[in-house]
Amino acid sequence: MKNKIKQDYSYAFNETGKLINVKCASRGSVYHCPCCGEIMVPHMGKVRRWHFTHKSGAKCNYETYLHKIAKIKIREAIINSTSFFIVFKTKFLCNKECPFLYNYNKRCYKAEEKVIDIKKYYDCCEDEKQYNGFVADLLLYSLESLVSR
Repeated sequence: MKNKIKQDYSYAFNETGKLINVKCASRGSVYHCPCCGEIMVPHMGKVRRWHFTHKSGAKCNYETYLHKIAKIKIREAIINSTSFFIVFKTKFLCNKECPFLYNYNKRCYKAEEKVIDIKKYYDCCEDEKQYNGFVADLLLYSLESLVSR
């Protein structure tokens, strides 16, 4: 039997279009689903975990909902921070012949972890932005590079 993932809708847009967590919601206010745009109602009882539900009873695709929330939260973090570090591993060719290789015509590769502050290169971030025939979930760019074109 498959484990069913609990589909808690913890975020919604408030009247001003700001994404808020249900912990910041208030009864009687109007909220909208970030995914489908339908009205959402906060449930803030004492027994179950607080969450939003769609007022109409409709449920949008939960994976799409989470994807949308992630894009919004990552975009906010990039825009509102002074630095935004990305860590990744890279391989590069070793500078010397390595005697332990079975094939002496080959060279070895070394792995290295790189850390880059993307805020040094990009100051803008937009979601669902078209670029060269593709639509990026999040597109990073620099205003300086647009001005210098």
